[in-house]
Amino acid sequence: MTPARVPSLTVDEIRRLMPAITAVEDFGHGGQKQVFKAIIAGQTVALKVVLADHDSFEPLVDAAASTVLTGEASTLLIDEPEDQEEPGGLSPEDHLVPSRLRREVDLLAHIDSPCVVPLIAIDGRHLLALPDRGRVYMAYAEAWIEGEDLDRFLAKGTKRMPQEHVVRLALDGIIGITALWDREVVHRDIKPHNIMRRANGRFVLIDLGLALDIQAETITETGAWLGTLAFAAPEINDPELRSRVDFRADLFSLGIVLYEALAAQHPYGARTQGRTVTNARHLMRELPARLTDVAPDTDPAFSEMVMRMIQADFELRYARLSQVENVLQTVARNLGVQP
Repeated sequence: MTPARVPSLTVDEIRRLMPAITAVEDFGHGGQKQVFKAIIAGQTVALKVVLADHDSFEPLVDAAASTVLTGEASTLLIDEPEDQEEPGGLSPEDHLVPSRLRREVDLLAHIDSPCVVPLIAIDGRHLLALPDRGRVYMAYAEAWIEGEDLDRFLAKGTKRMPQEHVVRLALDGIIGITALWDREVVHRDIKPHNIMRRANGRFVLIDLGLALDIQAETITETGAWLGTLAFAAPEINDPELRSRVDFRADLFSLGIVLYEALAAQHPYGARTQGRTVTNARHLMRELPARLTDVAPDTDPAFSEMVMRMIQADFELRYARLSQVENVLQTVARNLGVQP
């Protein structure tokens, strides 16, 4: 299995591939994606680009190579027969997008929540295949959220985040997870870097790349999950359990974020990049310190909720999102936080 590679497009190259862009700046890389801040049709977006050049996308790359070598549009159809009969004809580039991905994008495009970043259509499409010199880039755009990511916000101070702010984070996080799960979508990469804090103190889940599954559900040759192991639920890394992944995986990740914000430390030890799946599983055999032990001023009910969210065994977490909502409503009232 070939590890996914990260694109390294220049500003001029992305402009050439996407003429609709009127202004653009390279905003760096996140995971396997290259991120651009761009203005398209008068709207500022976070443009995410990935390379579709690993095993799961070999037909796409072959089709793009054929286009470059022959100078003709590829006639290869990735879609199943039933999808070819849908109204509203598809361009040759559209046929490079597997129908599975188009269905997943359609689900995400219909999510309407103040706590989930919306996908933005480009030329009427939410996911674009950009064939270029024998490669295929997949591009999608999210609304540009003004504010700062939680990782940067937490790094500003040496003390714990005020509990009222963490309760607000929990409330907004659950609103976002619920909106996703209403469409049977799991984010799978909730972490401080993927949570934006607006100027008004509200929080938004961003970066739906793993929810889109653009890079496919795969573990690389080195055994490192394509997501972020410090926050990923153990079942995501277990081939025998991955088919049972549901909203509880997002509850786990959000719980880790809440614990860190309250205690200024990771419940299962210090965060490290490049941690292997084997090490992550071993680490999570150890029970974390209770929140009320490391952050004694934490509301007891809030502490119990977070500790249940971060259970390594997903069967021990909450079985329904409404259970978490009920606890949070009570905690918010007790602390004077507007639900």
